[in-house]
Amino acid sequence: MKQIIFSTILALLCATSLLAQKGETKGHLKAANKNDKNRFEQLQEELKVEKVAYFSHELELSVEEAQKFWPIYNKYAQAEKAIRDKYIINDTTSDGFPVRPEFLKMSDKDAQKALADHLKEQEEINNLQKQYSTELQKAVSVQKVLKLFFLERSFMANAIGKRWQEAKEQPPMPPERQRDMMNNHH
Repeated sequence: MKQIIFSTILALLCATSLLAQKGETKGHLKAANKNDKNRFEQLQEELKVEKVAYFSHELELSVEEAQKFWPIYNKYAQAEKAIRDKYIINDTTSDGFPVRPEFLKMSDKDAQKALADHLKEQEEINNLQKQYSTELQKAVSVQKVLKLFFLERSFMANAIGKRWQEAKEQPPMPPERQRDMMNNHH
């Protein structure tokens, strides 16, 4: 139990160093209000810290494993982010969140390009996972590497679900704030 707690603390320290290396994302945020602009970046940072704690706990990393695992995983995460950034949607809302295209209203040409880009992105990520699965096995068992790739999906689903639930529980935004956001969005 002490090893799990220590490895979680160690992992959180690694996460803070990763946050310090925060890279730029493709596209420009069109925020008129800096507080709104920073919401997306703040959410990304919170998710990184939560992810480290979640993975450390779920993978049951020993201190020795954590010391080897996190530097390799951080490189993998940066490479995956670079791939995703290549295919990111350029439009963003005033608070920095990506605008999703209306897929069913796309022209055939635009939909074909979007589908091709999506498949290419997935192929690049699969190749990256193959490459890093070998590297990660130098730090942890093959079972933990396998679990890691499943944890990534479940973490995001849980994190998004948690945030969605929190948003539903918050009081509605005052009308004047809604007007301000609408005016800043155009």
